[in-house]
Amino acid sequence: MYLRSSVCIFLGIFMLASVHAHANDNKGYVGFEAGYAFADLRAEQTNRELVAALGGSVVATYDKADLNGRISLGFNITEMIAVEAGYFTTADLNANYVGVTGAGLSYTASETYSASGLDMFAVFKPSATLEGFFIKFGLHDSEVDGVITASTAFGTASVSGTASDTGLAFGLGYDWDTGNDNFARLSYVLYSEVGGLTDADLGLFNISYNIGF
Repeated sequence: MYLRSSVCIFLGIFMLASVHAHANDNKGYVGFEAGYAFADLRAEQTNRELVAALGGSVVATYDKADLNGRISLGFNITEMIAVEAGYFTTADLNANYVGVTGAGLSYTASETYSASGLDMFAVFKPSATLEGFFIKFGLHDSEVDGVITASTAFGTASVSGTASDTGLAFGLGYDWDTGNDNFARLSYVLYSEVGGLTDADLGLFNISYNIGF
């Protein structure tokens, strides 16, 4: 796939940039971050589809966000440009349905999803007048794991699956110096079509601590 090739190219650029940064004695950093992962599980749409297919009524409850973590390695090429690669993973996001069909049969159903993947970014710090602020653009190679379960009085059925593919990502945020080449960061990053799934966008709102070396 085209994006798979792009990931390889970006990885090559990252490696060359890190060598360049080291040769020019520019600083690198390791980051540890945590926060909330936001995703739309389309539970209301599923609710409508269940009613249309089975009749009766359904009540849906669902997560809009859950915890996530990410680790990263970055290199400052210049004062205004850095390259960064990382790995992220999310906790489970759940949607639950309790319904009664038009024929009066009670049922429950649930969906559970989690995501993880590698990412690579070019980080731009616009100017000295906006010190601390940054924007970043890059790629992700990600995976979504899902489990769907349905139960009635007659038994339970379950199906699971995994989707993986590449996509684009972009974000923005603010860094503040904590001394000794270390810094803290507040950021929001949007990963488009996680796992290659259409409309499966994932937003990570995180705070991190980054250790310089």
